[in-house]
Amino acid sequence: MDDWFATPDTELDTTTTSSTDPVPTAAAATPALSVVTEDDADWFDTVAPPARVSTSPPPRRAKPAGRNRNSVLAVAAAVAALVAVTAIVVAVVVGALIHEDSTEITLPSTSVPAPPANTVTPPWCTGLAAGEPAAVSSPDPSIATIAAFEQAYYGARNAAAARAYVSTDARVGSVEELAAGIATVPAGTTHCVLAARIQPGLYAVDLFARRSVGGQLDHYPQTITTIDAASAPQGALITSILAREGT
Repeated sequence: MDDWFATPDTELDTTTTSSTDPVPTAAAATPALSVVTEDDADWFDTVAPPARVSTSPPPRRAKPAGRNRNSVLAVAAAVAALVAVTAIVVAVVVGALIHEDSTEITLPSTSVPAPPANTVTPPWCTGLAAGEPAAVSSPDPSIATIAAFEQAYYGARNAAAARAYVSTDARVGSVEELAAGIATVPAGTTHCVLAARIQPGLYAVDLFARRSVGGQLDHYPQTITTIDAASAPQGALITSILAREGT
């Protein structure tokens, strides 16, 4: 082994050759192979491999749970509001249709309306003779006095009260005579008086008496005279009561 590395026995001749010797041409350059050492291998290890391109779609990002819940609540509220509005509209339309139908099928009432409260029923003798019904509330003092006298005689059957509407010197019976006349009238007899003014202090009076038993109607045509008297209960007094001929 040591002999392989020993100096060769033959020495190279370094003498310059003659000019006649051919000059050797340089051999064609042969590309040298590079030898990679361990140090160079470390350099290759530091280079990062090329990134792999993935062809699969990227994963979806999960939506927050709170946002989904809010969306559901909003949709539910909108649906509830729509249902409520629809119910209101339907109720209004149905109510209008029912009201319209009810007004169309309403039948007229067949009941007789009650008379107004201020309606005054005329006396039952109205129209049986000329003249107006005599009442104690008449604005004519003489007619009011005549009505009051007949009311005391037939209604109250009080001779003294009747005589209070007669002057002291009148051609009318006394209290006793009036009482005797009242006694001949059956109890329960109703009366009605019509009076017509002929001239001041002179009246045509028609007295009707209807008996309670049998319904007999008696008619007494009279002529009654009066005078004004401020002290009298009705402002006038009777001076005479006379039977009148005819009706």
